Order: sequence, then structure tokens, then C-alpha cells
Amino acid sequence: MSTLDYTFGAYSAVSPAIGQFFRVSSVALNRTWRTRRVVTMILGVVLAATSFSQVSLQITSVTPVGADNVKPPKLGDPLYGLKVTWNVTGHPQPFRILFQIANQTISFNQNTGPGTYVSIADLSMALDGSIPYTVTLDPDRTSGDTSSLNHVRSGQFVPTPPIKAVNYFDWRLLRGQQSMSFSIQGSIDKLVTYFARPASCSNQVIPFYGASNNSTFYTAAPFSQVLTRTIATKLSNTSVTVSQGFTALAANCRINQGLITDSWASLQSVPPAIWQFTQAEDVLQSDDSEIIAYAHKYLPSDYESTLKPIEAARLIFKGVEKDLSYLEPSPPSALDVLHAGYGDCGGMSSLYVAALRAIGIPARIVTGWLTGSDQWHCWSELYLPSTGWIPQDVTFGHSAASDGSFAYYFGILPTGNERIGVSRATTYAVPEISWNGGLQVGAFGWWYSHGNPSLEITCHCSLGN
Repeated sequence: MSTLDYTFGAYSAVSPAIGQFFRVSSVALNRTWRTRRVVTMILGVVLAATSFSQVSLQITSVTPVGADNVKPPKLGDPLYGLKVTWNVTGHPQPFRILFQIANQTISFNQNTGPGTYVSIADLSMALDGSIPYTVTLDPDRTSGDTSSLNHVRSGQFVPTPPIKAVNYFDWRLLRGQQSMSFSIQGSIDKLVTYFARPASCSNQVIPFYGASNNSTFYTAAPFSQVLTRTIATKLSNTSVTVSQGFTALAANCRINQGLITDSWASLQSVPPAIWQFTQAEDVLQSDDSEIIAYAHKYLPSDYESTLKPIEAARLIFKGVEKDLSYLEPSPPSALDVLHAGYGDCGGMSSLYVAALRAIGIPARIVTGWLTGSDQWHCWSELYLPSTGWIPQDVTFGHSAASDGSFAYYFGILPTGNERIGVSRATTYAVPEISWNGGLQVGAFGWWYSHGNPSLEITCHCSLGN
């Protein structure tokens, strides 16, 4: 009697909730402050009499800044900020300053006297294109200023894009480790385990890899994913642990969409190894009429003559952000996710990738790890001839803009150096089985027994410096 065990597909990904990282500071400009005090001293009683009865707040300038709070923000900076200069006349009651950048807001309280001040608010924002902002002094009208004419300043800024279409930067050295342990009660004739072996691609380089002593490498069809294969035989009432480890260089990523000019015609001549990523799979039903209709839902009817592939992909990306809710466990396929309206990181990536394939854009799911322990995660990549594979993370994008208003993490990964992809396939044909559905934990296995053994299986990974 033989048994096929598909246990390992059940592990779920880490929750994608993204915190808002921000730094807020408000300081008086000493030189301006001293000048105001001198003037106050000269006018003496006149200002003393009017400053308490006449309160005026005024924004004089708003300047977009990067993480250093000085230079303009660069695309892919960990923080985008606004540097605001504002004046106070009189002695206002405590009030708030409200910052809004894109769909994110920060506010903080102020209790100041007369003077000129500079306030800086920074937000973590993996966003490209033209970004709207609004700064409001005293949005609650508590200061005592009866006129709000100069309280609001709005505008837009465009982070400085890279000089290349795709730029990988801030490379970081990481070390990864994964283990899979089996506690066996009874007898097993043969136990076969597979790890997905990470490869150098897009924003990662793997200079060193090692695995258990009795491991071999197997290239799984149809996507040539290299797997580390370990075989153990004649096991009875024992424990077995297999492992893999590697050193990696990982980079953040940013794109300049203005330099990505690939046409729809260019996608027709990609190599066969790339073209296969436009084809349907059991869990990526890109040829299904419902998936095809969904792919066209956010595109104009003449999209092939009015949009570049990268622009069409961005619209579908925002649609998936908007249409899905994050929930674990995910339905098993792209079509199931579409029907259910929810998915985890694997489910959201599945629908996005299937939709891209439905309009002829090569795309694939990446399964891997974030830094930390057991931080499993899935994201995606699309391929264009001029750029190669471009990473995106629709799950993180959904966490930042669940209404689809902005395309967060579309080719912009300011934390790309905090993740490693171990697999870039969703179908694996190996001698024992054909596995469909990706490797959420980067591992799967098979065992054969004439009896009825009991197995307790645990899988762990870690990624860090």
C-alpha cells in the first residue's frame, strides 16, 4: 500500500500588515526666533497687547524631502517627507498639524508662541508617479485664528526616478537556513523530501549554498526550478532532519516607468523559457473566461494601442489591491480566489499573475522568506524584454491601499533587501509526484510504506544578517 503525502502545502504565510514608519519633528528656527524676540522687545507693550488677542497661523513653504530631510526624495527611498515652514503671530491655543501624503496621514500637537517654525513629517511610502500632499495647520480650529486662509497648502511631487529602467540598490548580505524534521512512529520504507533551492535572479544573488550531506539536485519541469532532493530509506520509530542553508545578497528595487518602452509586439518574441510563463497552469487558470474577463475589467477596450504592457499591469495591480481582502488560509487557485474575493499573499499573487498571463504578459509567483523566523511570504514578478524580471508585491500594496487608489510596491521595493525568493515556479514534476500550487514554505515531500506509520512534521526557516 502506497501513500502520497501533500502535507506541506498547508503552511500559511506571514500576515502582510505593514506599519506606518514615520518620524515627526518640529523645531523653531533659532535665527528667526531671536529676530522675533528682538522686534517684540522693541515694540514692547504694543505687541504684548495684540499678541494675545490676534492669533494668526500661516504656512509659508512646503518642500518635499527624502530620508535625510534635506534633498528631494528619490524613488524607492525608505521615507518620503514634507518639510513645512510656518509662522505664528500671537499666542494660539494648542492645535494640531495634519500631514497627508497620498492616502497616508500623520498629525501631531503643537503648543507654541510667536515665531517661525519648521516641521518635518516622514512616511514609509513604496510609491511612484505623481504623489499628492496636503498640509493643514489647525484642522480642528482650536488655535483661536479666526481665518483659515493660510492654513492649508496642497500640491504634488514626483520622487526623482533612477537613471535606468530598473535599479537595484542598497545590497545587503543575508544568511538563510531551513530545516524540515520528521518524527516517525512505525516504519517507512522510503522518505523523499524536496527543498526549493534559491537562485540568483532579479534583486538577489546566491554566492553560497549548502544542504544535507546525502542531498542531490533535481531540476523540475516545466519551469526548470532546481530542487534539493534527499532520500532516506528503512526508517522505523526515529527522527529525521534535513536542512539547507545559503548566503545571499539582496537589494531594494525601483523602476523608472518612463524608460520602460516595451510594446505588446515585443512580448511575442520572448524566448520559449519565458513564454511558458504566459501559459495557464492548474492553479493559474489564465485561459479561463472569468480570469480573462477580470484581466480586462480595469483596461480600456483599446488597451493594446493606448497602453504599454507595464501600464496595463499597473492598472490590474491596483484592481487586485481593491477587489481582494486578506484572509488565511487562501483558496487554492486564482479562479477560487476570484470567486471568494479573498486570499493570503499566495492567493493574491495567484490572481494577479493569472490576470497578467491572460493578456500575454509573462508573470510568475515568487515564494520565499522575509527576515526573521518562519516569515514565509509570496510576491510576484513580471517579465519585459528590456528589463528582465521586475518584482512587485500586491499583498503589501493591498495593505497600504486596500481601495486600489495607489500602486504601492509596484516595482518599488524599499525593503527588497529584507527578503529572499526560494522558488519561482508553481508546478513541479518530480519522479514521485507532480506538485501544483507553489511552495509556500519552500518544501514538500513524499513517503512510501506498507504499514500505517504516524508522522509529525515541522518546518522552520530563518533569514537575517
